[in-house]
Amino acid sequence: MKKQFIILSIFLFGFISYSFACDNAELNLNSLIDNCDGSFTYNMEVCFETRDGTAGDADHLLLSFPQSGANITSVTPSTFVFDDGTVWNMVTGMGTGVVNISGPAINFISPDDQNCFTIDVVLDADPGTTGNAYYIEVGHDTDGGGICVYEAGVAFCGCPNPLPVGNVCPVACSIDNITAGSQTACVPATNTYTQQITVTYSNPPATGTLDVNGQSFAITSSPQTVTLTGLTADGNGVNVTAVFSADGTCTDTQNSLFTAPANCSPVCSIDNITAGSQTACVPATNTYTQQITVTYTAPPGSGTLDVNGQSFAITSSPQTITLTGLTADGNGVNVTAAFSANGTCTDTQNSLFTAPANCSPVCSIDNITAGSQTACVPATNTYTQQITVTYTNPPTTGTLDVNGQSFAITSSPQTVTITGLTADGNGVNVTAAFSADGTCTDTQSSLFTAPASCSSSCNADNGTWE
Repeated sequence: MKKQFIILSIFLFGFISYSFACDNAELNLNSLIDNCDGSFTYNMEVCFETRDGTAGDADHLLLSFPQSGANITSVTPSTFVFDDGTVWNMVTGMGTGVVNISGPAINFISPDDQNCFTIDVVLDADPGTTGNAYYIEVGHDTDGGGICVYEAGVAFCGCPNPLPVGNVCPVACSIDNITAGSQTACVPATNTYTQQITVTYSNPPATGTLDVNGQSFAITSSPQTVTLTGLTADGNGVNVTAVFSADGTCTDTQNSLFTAPANCSPVCSIDNITAGSQTACVPATNTYTQQITVTYTAPPGSGTLDVNGQSFAITSSPQTITLTGLTADGNGVNVTAAFSANGTCTDTQNSLFTAPANCSPVCSIDNITAGSQTACVPATNTYTQQITVTYTNPPTTGTLDVNGQSFAITSSPQTVTITGLTADGNGVNVTAAFSADGTCTDTQSSLFTAPASCSSSCNADNGTWE
């Protein structure tokens, strides 16, 4: 049997006619698809007449794209099993040329029994739609076969016309420009402003929102102007990023697109501190109260007004507060007012007012008198003595101490009994004092006379006790 072959070389830019048949072989071009990633797929049906020993039966198909600039990257399926079980490898010779024809090619080798089959041939570039030619040759090793050529509208052996791309790829979304529009003045109450932004875009997504610096807006049409609100005024340049929520890759950023207004927040200040009414000193606590009026501007929206360590809710200026529990000492008093939420907003007035004089009751021991006295006890040569102490404003703590003996403070006049006193017949000085107030003391000299000594003694001259 003579070896026969078909060479099919195509200089592509598509086909609008679908099939070519020549010398017992047929090639049907079904579709040309743009894969939208830079590659294109031809779907085609290849048919060989079943080999019967006659001249003209084809056993070899060569597919090439020499003039389109497109290379073959894959063929699917890569093998084909014919009716007789023969496996045909359809990708031998990928990337090779053909005699007198330059460009990549795929060789298809046919078995004895052959059927029609469909394949997808993927190219790495658009084969184009004008100016290119394709070339089909069907030949035999004995007679040279037939030739089909399509070039600049010239066709041989029924060559079909170019086939257009059968689909349109979606156009990618893009944000093409971002510009700044009008800007409002800073609002002192909030230190904020608004800014218009215009976004120019192409092919926006059909769902979601247009997000500009975190604020979301319904998608309308390009160019689209949106208004950013509640922006903080700080005098700095502002970067602007626009993005579609439904397509995070469709985004753009313009650095320092506009400049924010300067900070317009009112500056907190304490403008004046004055002294108001003052109560008299309370003797029981030696304290008093003092009214203070604080005049201020732009106080913080939180925290307290603190005056000399005492805290008050912020109301309105001028604000009068009352300091309580102040110690009366007759000295000038410095007053400091500050806001807890803004430590820099403070003021101090030295010697703003004078405290009342100390009105604490003065402790005094007014009198000490002697009371009853016991006889001398010979066994110990001691006696006891009652003492009555009259006092005023004693301390609330400590003890009443009389000649070194301590007693709980009761009330004036207070009588205590001194015990274990030595009998010697002499006058006795008596000192009374309060342990909690060493200045509250009194001494009475020779307040009473001790009993004469009563201790027993032995007379050595006659051996008797006296």
